Amino acid sequence: MKGISPMIATILLIAFTVAVGGILSVWFSTTTTSQTGITGAAAQNYTRCGGAAINIQSVSSTLIRFSNPSIQTISSIQFLATDGSNSWVVTPNMTSLTASNFTTVAWTKGTNITLTATGLCLSSVPVGGRCDNTMSCWTGS
Repeated sequence: MKGISPMIATILLIAFTVAVGGILSVWFSTTTTSQTGITGAAAQNYTRCGGAAINIQSVSSTLIRFSNPSIQTISSIQFLATDGSNSWVVTPNMTSLTASNFTTVAWTKGTNITLTATGLCLSSVPVGGRCDNTMSCWTGS
């Protein structure tokens, strides 16, 4: 029984290696392009949301007054109030905060000593703000 000649075996081995290399090259190129696009879009959102924040203007015994200094809309806003041992979520009655809006949320301050705000700019970039009993935003009335 005869096998294939060494020359044909070498040519087939080289052709197989080139084919696998080509397939891997196309796969790596596609994956890299896809990931670059995803990363670029996320970076663009972070840049556009650079000035976005939930500025807590004042925290009185019954109202939280806050604003958004940026031109981007902040959505999914929530507040977390804590008295040092326990925490409570305070959800405002509006769904988003547009540029330069001031709004208020009714609440009872009680023994809370910290209020932390969280939200999303462009539906993906986390933003927030904070006020505690050592800051000027924490008012007595």
